[in-house]
Amino acid sequence: QSQPSSRDRVPLTFQDVEEIIDNQLPPSARRHRAWWANDSVAHTHSQLWLEVGWRVGQINMTEERVTFARIRQRERAYIDFFSALQTDMREKASFPLKDIGPDGQSWLTAATLPEGGPQSLYFIFSFARGGRFRVELYIDTTDQDKNKRIFDQLHAARDELQVAIDTDISWERLSEKRASRIAIYHPGSITDDEQHLVVLRSWAVDTMSRFYEVFAE
Repeated sequence: QSQPSSRDRVPLTFQDVEEIIDNQLPPSARRHRAWWANDSVAHTHSQLWLEVGWRVGQINMTEERVTFARIRQRERAYIDFFSALQTDMREKASFPLKDIGPDGQSWLTAATLPEGGPQSLYFIFSFARGGRFRVELYIDTTDQDKNKRIFDQLHAARDELQVAIDTDISWERLSEKRASRIAIYHPGSITDDEQHLVVLRSWAVDTMSRFYEVFAE
């Protein structure tokens, strides 16, 4: 809170943090990256740094270093929205969620596949251009040809998948790019009022649950 407005980043070691708070960090702060998540709902400690306008920008668990970054207005809105969405997902989702806290970006990864080894399929919540919010399967194995083969195989079963999900699916091969995307869209912007954002989160939870169930299988 005492940092000059011209300063946007503050790097600290875990020991620096302990000196500032005049106490030891809990063991979970050194064991679990999730302790440092920018969660404005479930974590009382992260609420404190969020309330004074800062977020964890980078965390290095091995070197025990954390960098706090000043929050801009839109970043805080994304953190609040995705924190609440994560809380809702934890209560209702029946699949393994990624333990990644919101970082002020316009998107958040909910789950990945395969669950072990190199991950190449990402289930993501994302605000898109044109006042739209999407639940998506982002296909990126780092190999463009493989990505397109996976997409084409899924696209070949599009009628069956459409029936299973029971809503319109957007098939985005993105031929000029490395990755591909399969998505479901809903009207919504981070600048909507809280009532609309609550409705959007409810839609996102229900839609991602169906989306994961169908595509993970």
